[in-house]
Amino acid sequence: MMRVEHEYKRAGGAGLSGRLGRWTQGAPSNDKNRPDEPADHAIGGSRGGLTTKIHALADTLCCLVTVLLSAGQAGDNPYLIPLLTARKEGDDRKFRLLADKAYSHPSTRQRLRDLKIPHTIPERSDQIQHRKAKGSTGGRPPAFDPEIYKENATP
Repeated sequence: MMRVEHEYKRAGGAGLSGRLGRWTQGAPSNDKNRPDEPADHAIGGSRGGLTTKIHALADTLCCLVTVLLSAGQAGDNPYLIPLLTARKEGDDRKFRLLADKAYSHPSTRQRLRDLKIPHTIPERSDQIQHRKAKGSTGGRPPAFDPEIYKENATP
């Protein structure tokens, strides 16, 4: 019992209730910066436990080309450019990036254009609504070819 109590207190989450001496409800702290784990170990914390996310580039045959690991709570979009940079170090062949809506942020699209990487990424519905709400100043929609995007489906 002492060990569990110590872990709960160290995590800063649920602990003993002062009134009845019972455990309070709720999960331990959702603190992502574990002092005992270096950041480059790609281990994240959530209420479900320790997690790791795999970011991968695959070719048209679904063979992995480049893989990066991150903490499980990390977003997908911030890892796209490092993933493409890691791929470029090992292979200079041209390719087209097919990605889902998680990578649809305008800054990501701009960075891909700056790197001269052709891409096919569907636009998120909230981005479509925001652009339409701006009217004629909202700009044109990004190019998207649904026929090319169909190749993104895993066989």
